[in-house]
Amino acid sequence: MSENRAAETTPAGVSPLRRKISAAVLLTLIVVLLIEVRAGAGHSLSGSALQAASEDGVFERKLLSDVEAMLRIAPEKAVVRESLDEIEYRYSWFSLLRPLLQRPQAEFFVVATRNADPPYALLYNTEAPSQQSIEAGRRRLDSIGKFDMENAPDATDESDAPDAPDAPGKSDTPTAPVETSID
Repeated sequence: MSENRAAETTPAGVSPLRRKISAAVLLTLIVVLLIEVRAGAGHSLSGSALQAASEDGVFERKLLSDVEAMLRIAPEKAVVRESLDEIEYRYSWFSLLRPLLQRPQAEFFVVATRNADPPYALLYNTEAPSQQSIEAGRRRLDSIGKFDMENAPDATDESDAPDAPDAPGKSDTPTAPVETSID
């Protein structure tokens, strides 16, 4: 019987079952740590980039694609609110411990133009902006004269602009808007 028991334990005296349980717990802790580091680092790096590119959370002539390029470590994107001329996106990084520790979510909210092609980012915040802050941001952009939808620069270079009136292959048929699904 003592020979049987000696075969079940390792030389250090730890059973194989205990080693497997310890390895599973350690692997779980490593996965949680990686998720939290990804959320924290993505939020922090993105926040620094957004802060450097805006003044008090208001963008001046910044394309939405440029703002999205500033967001680091692949955040999830979801549509929060839509209106006739604006759309609000939420960019977030999944975190397991933030809700448990009652810490704010790792997320940014970006309000962008809807009727411009390409869309422009208007403002960002760490909380969903209220209608008052959106209006204040719009008034600020209008007052400094740095965002005028009619005079907004086109994203394409004028030398190869296929949308020019005389360009061959220009289609007069309107394109249908692309629907965004929210998961």
